[in-house]
Amino acid sequence: MTFLEEIKIYKPYDEREQADFAKMSAFIEKSDNLFSRTNLAGHITASACVVNKDMDKILLVHHKVLDYWLMPGGHADGSADILAMAKQEVAEETGVDQVDVLSGIFDIDVHSIPMAHKHGKDEPEHTHYDIRYLLQTDESLPLTFSERESNDVRWVEFDNVLNLHPDWVSGARMIKKIKQLKAKG
Repeated sequence: MTFLEEIKIYKPYDEREQADFAKMSAFIEKSDNLFSRTNLAGHITASACVVNKDMDKILLVHHKVLDYWLMPGGHADGSADILAMAKQEVAEETGVDQVDVLSGIFDIDVHSIPMAHKHGKDEPEHTHYDIRYLLQTDESLPLTFSERESNDVRWVEFDNVLNLHPDWVSGARMIKKIKQLKAKG
């Protein structure tokens, strides 16, 4: 199933995700340049919520420019294969290239990215229409990180995630979703 087919059948979890889903749907309808960062108004991005086998920890990176902890993810760079891009971002940002896909689209979030100087150039403030997939891996695999993009990478217990990133509303939502999945078995 393609991303555009998958997004049409996605069911948001709560009111905030429903509002972001409406924004994303409107963006998809009006834009013909969805997947490229050259669309300065905004673009689709790919992220991965990577959990361990026990589903009680999440793999996070400390973003160098934004200066906070978040999931591996990044720009689609023109590709409409958002799942492949999310897996690629996990490999590039954490060194983990052995993952199992636990879901289709797991979460969506629309958020503003502040103006920043990255990779030798200024990027204006813009919007990320972020698609998140739920992936799972063995937490004993070695971790590495790109010093160009991150300060650190680590496994974080669910109960400690909001201590590292207190205002991460979508992170708290994803943890609730994972706990519900785990409870269902």
